[in-house]
Amino acid sequence: MNDTTNITFEVESKYGADFKLTNPSGFEIEENKTSMVWVKIDLPFLFEGIDLDMADKDSAGIIRINTRSNWELLETIISNLNTSSEIGLDHNLDGEIDD
Repeated sequence: MNDTTNITFEVESKYGADFKLTNPSGFEIEENKTSMVWVKIDLPFLFEGIDLDMADKDSAGIIRINTRSNWELLETIISNLNTSSEIGLDHNLDGEIDD
C-alpha cells in the first residue's frame, strides 16, 4: 500500500477466536480500579497480501470487507490474524513465549 494514500475501508466479521491470559504470579484486580490488558496488532502484517486499490467500493467510495463484499480480502485478513496469533504461544506454560 502507498503510505501517502488515504483509503477508507471497513472490515466486519463475526469470526471469533479464543485466547487465554495467563500469568504464573496471577493477576491483581482491585476494587474501583481499571485494569488494562493491551493487545498489540501489527496492522501492516494483518493486511499483508491485500491490495486495497483493487477492492470493490460501494457508492460512497468505501471499501466494505465482509462476507458479502470483498470476501476474499476478509479470508486473507483472518488467515493473517491466525498466523500472527500463533507466534506468541506459551505451550509449556513456563511464562515465556516459545520459539
